[in-house]
Amino acid sequence: MAIADAPIGVDIEPYTVWQEGRYTRLFSAFSVGERERIAKAESPDRAMVEGWVRKESLLKMSGVGLSGFRKVDAATLVPSVEVRVKDYSHLEYYLCIASAASAS
Repeated sequence: MAIADAPIGVDIEPYTVWQEGRYTRLFSAFSVGERERIAKAESPDRAMVEGWVRKESLLKMSGVGLSGFRKVDAATLVPSVEVRVKDYSHLEYYLCIASAASAS
């Protein structure tokens, strides 16, 4: 649950190893800027998850929803909150909260 005095969007996903076919299919859904950020990352798998989570949180904050996935560029989003957490089984997750202030 989140309480704020401005629109926010929250998303969390586990870090996973992307299978080649899935990586290619999802990679094409990102903007040019997002693809460049992922390709230049030290760990493209982790950058892919983080890019996805950033984008989903921005879409949720804006109210656009997943239908606008290809129309929104989150490459320059500075999250209000950005956390990497591990659960009891040591699975690691990336959490991002975007707010109207972080998207401007």
